[in-house]
Amino acid sequence: MSASALLVGSILVGGCGSRATPLSASSSSALTPSAAASAAVLAVSRESDGSLWLLDVNGVAVRELAATGGRKEVVSWSADGHSIAFSWDKGDGRSDIYVVDAVTATVRQVTQSGGALSPAWSPRGDRLAYSDGRTHIIAPDGSGHLLLAGAMSAEHGNWSPDGRRFCFMSLRQDWDIWVVGLDGSGLQNLTHAPGYQAVPAWSPDGTTIAFGADMEKRDLQGMTQAHIYAMNPDGTNVN
Repeated sequence: MSASALLVGSILVGGCGSRATPLSASSSSALTPSAAASAAVLAVSRESDGSLWLLDVNGVAVRELAATGGRKEVVSWSADGHSIAFSWDKGDGRSDIYVVDAVTATVRQVTQSGGALSPAWSPRGDRLAYSDGRTHIIAPDGSGHLLLAGAMSAEHGNWSPDGRRFCFMSLRQDWDIWVVGLDGSGLQNLTHAPGYQAVPAWSPDGTTIAFGADMEKRDLQGMTQAHIYAMNPDGTNVN
């Protein structure tokens, strides 16, 4: 099974000589930041519980990281490959950010807000961003809280490679891509386009921001003409 095959459809979880077991995979998965490690981590849903598994690139389970029920989404590796952040709704409709050690499988809760989603590690692994309709920055132990971009809506954010800026999607009249400095300066709307601009991501060298867009829609429902675009970090040269 190829690495790309792990990211969609059903996952066969086996290992240690056991027969592989098909599991229905959620949309949340993330490759380890170290290519040499040759592993992928996927959030896997089962009828009995929601589980977080560490799989190798052949689809064989290395270990189960979090077995308790509920829904786990948006998996994010720390830069050193030691920790994995994810959002977890245990079934009560309240979602918070948790971090699990990739070796010991020790899980700890980071937020207590009941509405935290979309965790994203900073490039140095010393901070976590998450969204509850706005973007928050915290230390991995939950301290040092910072509300980024004030009260404006902010979702699905992504760090610049140097850790100094943060891009995100925000709803004003339409969903657009914005960027702001970690000190709150330089807030800028990058897209100024009708429709839905979503889920921005910086290139590793920091010269490009990629994003998905459907210029005809204002939400995810019924998106049929979505395309991937790229632009400079100042919003120019969209293609």
